[in-house]
Amino acid sequence: MDTKPKKIVLPNIESEPLYKLWHVIYSIQDHDDCKRTLIEKFSIDEESAYKLAKLDFTIESFGNKSVKAIRKILPYLMEGEVYSSACEYAGYNHSNSLTKDQNLKRELMDRLKPIEKNSLRQPIVEKILNQMVNLINGIIKEYGKPEEIRVELARELKQSKEERNDAEKNIRRLERENIDIKASLEEYGLRSSRNNILKWRLYHENK
Repeated sequence: MDTKPKKIVLPNIESEPLYKLWHVIYSIQDHDDCKRTLIEKFSIDEESAYKLAKLDFTIESFGNKSVKAIRKILPYLMEGEVYSSACEYAGYNHSNSLTKDQNLKRELMDRLKPIEKNSLRQPIVEKILNQMVNLINGIIKEYGKPEEIRVELARELKQSKEERNDAEKNIRRLERENIDIKASLEEYGLRSSRNNILKWRLYHENK
């Protein structure tokens, strides 16, 4: 692919009405709270607010790039480039997941390494994780390397399928929000530490 001069949309896009509209829909999980905010802050009629509040950005048809990445990709989309090309010009892979071929060729570990002592703040969690590591290593030794391992907590087993899906969506939403927050912190020259992320989140939630 031919190279293009690097471009970026400036951070002041975050003050634009459409960005603010997206941020409300993206960040407020409760449907009724989201609908009420859309009506109060954007003067959107109730029917439209209801439909907008039902948008779910966690499903596969939506991208999951950070705001920082989107600001780099957007100029190429505005020039008429398709999404995959715009991502490539901006220096990103348009798909964060492995292809089937990449998945088959990926190198698997011979065995899992145990969690180092005192590396976690909670000794009980450390002990449980090491028990899981020992179990998985035992499975590898007895049956060979599995293609996939899924771990569910005891409390998750009691949840309905819908509750597990909701919990998973919430986790993915928080992960994406953290990516955006880290990018914003970096732009201000701040470390993306856990404490700074929490402060940023609390500040913007209480604005």
